[in-house]
Amino acid sequence: MTPRVNHTASRNRATSVTSRRDPGDAALARIEAGEYGECVQCGKKIAEKRLELLPDTRLCANCAT
Repeated sequence: MTPRVNHTASRNRATSVTSRRDPGDAALARIEAGEYGECVQCGKKIAEKRLELLPDTRLCANCAT
């Protein structure tokens, strides 16, 4: 019997690993998608100062704590 494979879960894990491996690439993907500077958790704008200090951050200060 052949084991079932959940391709969506496999793809999500691969994407997650890639993001963790190179956060700069993830930030570039968010720029291309027009999502750079938006918190991935709450959707609010990330403060300019925070982006200057942490250009690859995905979370606003509130969500990061």
